[in-house]
Amino acid sequence: MKYTEWLVQEFPELADSSSVKRFNYVKEAKAETRRLRIMASIPKTLCTFILGYCIGFAFKKYTNFDLGVVIVIAVTFSVLVFGAFSNKLEDRIIQKKLTELVKRDSE
Repeated sequence: MKYTEWLVQEFPELADSSSVKRFNYVKEAKAETRRLRIMASIPKTLCTFILGYCIGFAFKKYTNFDLGVVIVIAVTFSVLVFGAFSNKLEDRIIQKKLTELVKRDSE
């Protein structure tokens, strides 16, 4: 996601400010949320493994596919599902921090 463009959409008063200022907001928000984003990735990784295992188990039990094909299908599906979820979560975390930073500086 392009956070500088999101900032201009959410806070039109930043359209007149320099792009360096907007970039600094983004840089600061990413730095301050780094630990939280890492902590949020741990459950995502665990859920990816669990979902992959469940899909692989179901495919192997109810179909006659080769084990290699089952593993590829399970891993691909679980990575796609939780990858999209993880990106959305990370975007929301950074957007919330950006909102806090802009409001703090506007006061």
